[in-house]
Formats: sequence, C-alpha cells, structure tokens
Amino acid sequence: MMQPQLLPGSFPIALGVVARWMALLAVLLAIGYVTRFSTYYSRRAVLTWAALTPGLILVATLALSELMRRLLRDPKNSRKTVMGRLHGSEPEPRPAPDAVFGFLHDGGGVL
Repeated sequence: MMQPQLLPGSFPIALGVVARWMALLAVLLAIGYVTRFSTYYSRRAVLTWAALTPGLILVATLALSELMRRLLRDPKNSRKTVMGRLHGSEPEPRPAPDAVFGFLHDGGGVL
C-alpha cells in the first residue's frame, strides 16, 4: 500500500491556485466597483466568499492531483507498445517510455 505523502508538488499547486484566485477576485471587485454592483452585496458575504473559496478550491485541486498521480502510477494503467520498422527506414525507432512487448521487422537486413 502506498503511503500518502504531503503531496510533493503541493506548494506550486497551492501557489498557482492562490495567485489565480487573487487575480480573479481583483477583476471581479474592480468590475463591481466600476459598475456600482458592489453596493448590492453585503461586505460580510463578499469577504466570507473571498476568504473561504480558495481553500475549498485548493482542497479539491490537491485531491484531484493526488487521484491522478495514483491512477498514472498504477501498473494496470500502463500502456503497451508495439514498435514497427520498415527495412532502411530512418531514423531508428526509439523505445517509448512504456514497456515494449513486441517489435515488428520486415525481415530485410540486419536488425
């Protein structure tokens, strides 16, 4: 069983989520100020929304990132590769990062 780490790449993910949230919040507040729609919403509601939403987005993003990491590392999800080459074709085929289960060759020349 894999022991969950505190997600090795979680700091860059968190930094990106917070930066994007702050940019979005700044744009929305600016639009609300210019159009005078900010008067229709209570400051308490806007501040609560602005403070709680990034945390929820961050938790969801980190959970999905961990789920994707586990799915990609599971051996059942690895791709199988068969490579083929015609005699005299260039360049030489390079192995894919996956396991190679076969190699097709046309029989002409040396492999």
